[in-house]
Amino acid sequence: MTVKINAYSTVFLLLQRAPGIVFRPHATWKAISAERIPLPLLFLGYVLPLTAIGPLARFIGLHDVGVAELPDRIYHASVHDAAAAAAFALLIAIAGVFLVAAIVNALAPAFGAGRSFGAALRVSAYALTPAWLGAALGVDPRLPALLMLAMAVLQLAYTLYLLYLGLVTVMGAPSRRAIVYAPLAVFCAVLIAYAFGRVMAVL
Repeated sequence: MTVKINAYSTVFLLLQRAPGIVFRPHATWKAISAERIPLPLLFLGYVLPLTAIGPLARFIGLHDVGVAELPDRIYHASVHDAAAAAAFALLIAIAGVFLVAAIVNALAPAFGAGRSFGAALRVSAYALTPAWLGAALGVDPRLPALLMLAMAVLQLAYTLYLLYLGLVTVMGAPSRRAIVYAPLAVFCAVLIAYAFGRVMAVL
């Protein structure tokens, strides 16, 4: 299916796919597998708007809501510091999409799936949707740590489930192999991100 890059198709993609992948994952993955949306539209109409949710929430949380340093003291970051933190978070989120896609594509032959970076990028983009939507909780940095941890675990679990479905439906991996394929891809992405963070900390 050929899709022109315009405002209508961008809004349509976002409105249809985001709730669909969360609430109707099986049917939505089948639709994704059958369509051929250009990667620029996928990035501009889906990845970029959704990855911006977390950074925007982080900016509001740091600058407007504030962080509780002491029970009676709230710290509000400057516009510059909050914007810098949000921009960094956006870059990390976007990089994460391509990192997961690269790993999914690289591991594909080992798990009986077909190699295609375009397909892997679609799987990565749609499977990460719960994490991007859940990042909206960053709007209030003062939320209880236990609540944030519980939400993070739920997001990770559902992301793994969506990734599993995407690997089977879009990448063509056998369902039994995808059970290992999905968590291994996420583990590799986390490991690489951690190693990169350590290197950057040293530099």
